[in-house]
Amino acid sequence: MPFDLKQYRAKDYSTHFKKFFDLIEYLDKNLNGAISGDVVFSNPVSDFLDKNQIKPQNLFGANEYSLEIPEGEKGFLDFLADIEEDTKQMNEDIMSISTGMNTMNSGINECTEKIERVKKDGGNGTVAFVRKQSQKAASYISDFSKHLKQRTESIQMRWTKIEKNTLGLLENEYAAQDGNRKSLIDYMKALYQLKTAIWEADKSVRTMKEKSLENLGIERSMNQSIRFLDQDLTTYLDMTDQMTKSIERIIEKSRFVVGEISFE
Repeated sequence: MPFDLKQYRAKDYSTHFKKFFDLIEYLDKNLNGAISGDVVFSNPVSDFLDKNQIKPQNLFGANEYSLEIPEGEKGFLDFLADIEEDTKQMNEDIMSISTGMNTMNSGINECTEKIERVKKDGGNGTVAFVRKQSQKAASYISDFSKHLKQRTESIQMRWTKIEKNTLGLLENEYAAQDGNRKSLIDYMKALYQLKTAIWEADKSVRTMKEKSLENLGIERSMNQSIRFLDQDLTTYLDMTDQMTKSIERIIEKSRFVVGEISFE
């Protein structure tokens, strides 16, 4: 994926049946989200206008383009409350992934210990036992892979809502007021910390991805589970990459509302 497209809503795909259906799901969600307004799309043009503080309505006649907020539109606190709720749910998804990962690792370690013990003792039936334990370990991997896929989809949905409400927050006419400015700065700092945490967590995910592939070739069900896990981990990493790019754009845009922010 080209570096200047990867930060936007771009999706890689292949003819592999699993990744192909992932693409269909991705297109369905994003195309319908674009129609309903539930999915926020950024692009190089809007980013250029934001960075150079150019208002789109200034490019057209005043009557042709209006950004006036309709009566009954969400207020500053409404945006913050919705962001807080979705962030809470997203954190629960992240913790669930961590718990699922620990369960998988414990199960695999238990199977590995049994295999090592039987190999040490030797005797008839050793190969059959090792195969059985490998299949059991594969089931732990498969269960986590399914769990990861579900939670990744949930996190994507939550982040889409957070992203939309954050942009609404920055565009709110009361965002720069003294009473709201501090809340907005604190939120931007929290987003920066989230980006840093994602980077750190992704290191472990990439390590897991590399280590799991080293076990290919041991047993048939293990091979299948590892390949599916690798694909689901790739999807997860693509999602977190888009999240960090989105956070960077949001922080860049916030400077036009609250000025420069120190993240030290």
